[in-house]
Amino acid sequence: MSKISEKNVAGLWMSGRLANLTDDLGNCIEVICPGRPGTNPGCDFQDAVIRVNRQKIIGDIEVHVTSDLWVKHGHHKDAACNGVVLHVAMWQKGGLPVKLQDGRILPTVILSRYILNIYGAKLRRWESCGIRPCVHSNGPSQGIDTILLIEGLRRFDERAVRFAESLKTAEAGQVLYKGICRALGYARNKAPFEALADRLPLAAIFQLAGSSLLSKQAVLLGAAGLLPSQREMINGQCCAGDAEELEGAWSRLSDDILPGKASDWSLTFVRPVNNPVRRIAALSYLLQRYEESGLLQGLKRLAGSVQAGAAKKLTAGLQVNVGCYEENPPKCCEESSDEAIPGHCAHKNVIARSPQVTKQSIRRGQIAAPSGLAMTMEKLPATTMGKAPDVLIGRGRAGEIAINVILPFFTALARHNKDTRLENTVQNTYLHYPPLPSNELTRYMSVVLLGRRDGKSSGCLQQGLIRLYHRYCRVKDCECCPVFISRKPARV
Repeated sequence: MSKISEKNVAGLWMSGRLANLTDDLGNCIEVICPGRPGTNPGCDFQDAVIRVNRQKIIGDIEVHVTSDLWVKHGHHKDAACNGVVLHVAMWQKGGLPVKLQDGRILPTVILSRYILNIYGAKLRRWESCGIRPCVHSNGPSQGIDTILLIEGLRRFDERAVRFAESLKTAEAGQVLYKGICRALGYARNKAPFEALADRLPLAAIFQLAGSSLLSKQAVLLGAAGLLPSQREMINGQCCAGDAEELEGAWSRLSDDILPGKASDWSLTFVRPVNNPVRRIAALSYLLQRYEESGLLQGLKRLAGSVQAGAAKKLTAGLQVNVGCYEENPPKCCEESSDEAIPGHCAHKNVIARSPQVTKQSIRRGQIAAPSGLAMTMEKLPATTMGKAPDVLIGRGRAGEIAINVILPFFTALARHNKDTRLENTVQNTYLHYPPLPSNELTRYMSVVLLGRRDGKSSGCLQQGLIRLYHRYCRVKDCECCPVFISRKPARV
């Protein structure tokens, strides 16, 4: 056992050599797809497809060298492991069956029962088994690009339809604001961000906070339940100076606001730069930037632009950088006043006049902001802050907000108002949007369909990859997949 590692066992599982198994409960297990290697804590393989007694099940797989490691690693107490549908171990050690955190029994498959001779060298060779390509794809081709284009447009239209439904019951600015909040929540904090948007509507923010950025930050953080006092950070971690201004502003403005709970927010396994406190601070900057024109009209001007580089300007209009310095002004500030993004750079706001704005203060776990916002957070390791800790919304996240929220929303709004010009302009911007930073799904699907790992093509084609995965590859519905259908011979 000492010669076999978990990586060896994972390689064996990924190789697909063992497809017909029996678990410890006597169920027949047929492995249709071993899943894709997991990147999130809680499982080794995500979205595996198996049949348990001929019943198709989709879920996660956890792999161990010995079966007792399920308990030793604490998975039986971890709610993040409740999505696991099969436990795989090379050898049995200790009692079976094992249980999930919610009390359900988890079936276990012991692989050693299906291998006559187990040699570490052979298992290590199986580690090189990568993602298996789609058997129905011939790699990069004009046909695949056409399919991805169509799927990308379908995904875009599905989002626009959802926004159109929201516009029937809510004011346009509030729908846009809520969509941006959801996008800032990433995967783990979407629900609390949406709850924040409902608890503190866009109109209420400006009514309470007026033109003060500090007040906007105070009411947003207070309504979210993420002020230091609400997170019980007073004892031993007293936030003096700047944070006291936030607390004071919140106490003055919070009479009509029911604050949320800090426990509603997920901070486990969330990267420090994605901490909800940072994202709420970023939201306050966006609201401050478009205060004069209004969030709706300000972003409509960018999304509906027919000028060259519309996608680039829209991305710039959603970025939030708090580390711009007067001695090195970014190019966006050197443009003419007609083309510059309002309030895009920090030194064009009052932030430049705050002596606390330093990269050192941000690396210490503080968010520097106008009028001295220094929102004390849990201390962030320097190695996790990256090369630009002063970026609250970077180019990649801004692009994702543009493609997933801004452009579909204004398409829905244009259809609602029967504004054909705006609809065509927004869709043209979407079709020519440059590629976003690749993520685990676009990289995975690029290998499966295109035989490459970069996951980069264009924004629309990337959305097509994601839709193909969720609609067909995840559930292994090959017969309905357009890639499979495109290879079927035409009927005469």
